[in-house]
Amino acid sequence: MWNVGLKTISIHFPKDVYMLALWVLANDLAYSKRHSGTRRTTIHGLSLKLSYLTDIDFKSIKSQFVDAGFSAEATIEPDGNNHPHDIFQLITGEDEKSSQEY
Repeated sequence: MWNVGLKTISIHFPKDVYMLALWVLANDLAYSKRHSGTRRTTIHGLSLKLSYLTDIDFKSIKSQFVDAGFSAEATIEPDGNNHPHDIFQLITGEDEKSSQEY
């Protein structure tokens, strides 16, 4: 659901929210690999990041997620089409296994 849903929300340009969500997901996965435990960013957290990066009011951004049917507590997770190991390749175009450790 998040994959398709986030592609429909745009702040400054088409799919900008989706691209940031992919980066956030990859960052969460990298963090989880280095630490004991799992870190998952919520829609609330993604809204905060978008507000900071775009200098657009947080409430305005959060309302776009609500209008699209997202709960603030929902987490950014890989969907059935994006296995966690594939996220790195989606962002960089490189195979994670053939690149340096991150």
